[in-house]
Order: sequence, then structure tokens, then C-alpha cells
Amino acid sequence: MRSIARELVAFWVLLGFLAAFTTHPVLAGDTHFRYGHYFWTQVDSDTIEITIQNAWRRDGYSCVDAVTLSSNPCSPGDGLPQIGDIIAEFIGFTQFDWGDGTAPVGSPIGPLLFLVTSIDPDENWLFGLALNPASLPAVDTTLSHTYAAPGDYTAFTDSCCRISAAAGINEHINNPDGGYRMETIINVGALNDSPVSALPPIVRCPIDALCSFVVPGIDPDGDVLDFRLAGTAEASSFGAFIQPGPPDAPNAASIDATTDLPPVSGHST
Repeated sequence: MRSIARELVAFWVLLGFLAAFTTHPVLAGDTHFRYGHYFWTQVDSDTIEITIQNAWRRDGYSCVDAVTLSSNPCSPGDGLPQIGDIIAEFIGFTQFDWGDGTAPVGSPIGPLLFLVTSIDPDENWLFGLALNPASLPAVDTTLSHTYAAPGDYTAFTDSCCRISAAAGINEHINNPDGGYRMETIINVGALNDSPVSALPPIVRCPIDALCSFVVPGIDPDGDVLDFRLAGTAEASSFGAFIQPGPPDAPNAASIDATTDLPPVSGHST
């Protein structure tokens, strides 16, 4: 098995951890993005299946009917999306680009639709899985694509905006309201699958104290995984990207390069 791209390539955004200043126009209410993690598997030599996980600001969305694709009342509760509801990501108009020059994937109404799989009313986020538009009205949370040739392709979403500097209990210090880019290097023809990870959409860091947490992960092929922080271009295409550190904190952010635990990895934005 190839070990290339055994880093988790820009799969998640820890909003107290990384972000980006932006020259992209910021609209009121745009600060919706909370988290992302993409993982893919190789079906055969040229076909890839990918699962796109994202978390968004919950009060930014209404619900959509999977059949009519029109506005639909959310499930009973507080009027906002509940587990099992479907939303359209119109705030950032999120679409997924396979990285091979083909048209980006969205939905018949434009942006990707997401199945809500968990919510946090107190912290105002919802967690969802992108729907395969080719399967609608069936709810299919796996996107599939056949590449024309083997090779390494950088697949991505690229949008705006990250959480604000003051957003209730979830202030984002170093790069509020910035653009964000989520990307993964897909090794077509390598007969290998991506690592898998999971973290809460928001990791809170204490003020004036060391912030430390574990980035979990596993590689389905048993490959050894390495960690690194994302570079500027990997984290945002909208302006400069600043890792946490001076002047907002005395020490720069860092991540352990390797681990002695079972295969665990990270390359975060």
C-alpha cells in the first residue's frame, strides 16, 4: 500500500485553532462555518467514494424537502433544523470540486444539501453529511466520481466564512470572519483509502493557559500517519492565513508530527 498522502489533508477546521483573514466580501450572517472532515475510499482503480462532513451555524438555516427541493418546516422543536432534517448550504454556497477539471458538485438548486446528524442548541451548531445529488430524492450521504486517469488529485471546497471574533460563547480570536478551504489529496489508482478522524466542531481553549487536546484518527489500511499544520493556501484562498500565536497568544500553535499510538493523524486547517 502507498503511504503517500497519509496526512489528513485539510480535513477539519478547529475554529479556536486556525482561521484566515479575508479579502472576500463578508456579508452579515456569513460567519457560519464551524468544522469539516472529508474521507474517501477507492471503489476500483479509478472510482472514488467520499463522505463530506461539515458543521454550520444552526440558526443560519431553514429546512428543505428532499423531493420538491423547496422550503419545508423543520421537525418539531425550536423551529431550527433537527436531527434527520435536510438543509441547503446557501450561506457559503458550498460545492465540492473533485480536482480534475470537471464541474463541481452541488445540488439541483445550487449548493450541496446536508442531512443533519447532530445538533448543539447551546453552542448553536448543527453537524451534517452532504447528500449525493445524483441519488435524490433518496438520502445518500456518499458522493461518487470516476476519474479519467490515475494520479493524485486535490479535491476541495472553498468558501467563506469562519466564525466571528464575538459569536456568543464561541469567540474566534486569530482570524475571524475569514475564508476557509477544505481539501484532500485523492490517490486515484493507488488502491488506498484516506485516514478517518473526528473532533467536536468547536474545541474551547482557556484564556491565559495552555490549550492541549488529542486529534484522534485511524487509517483503514494500517498505514503510519503523520501530523502537520496546514499551510496558507491549504487553509484559505481568501487573503492571508495566520496560525494561532503572537500577538494573540505568547506561543505559536504546534502539533506532534507522529504518534506511537495506533495509526492516528492530522493535517488541519
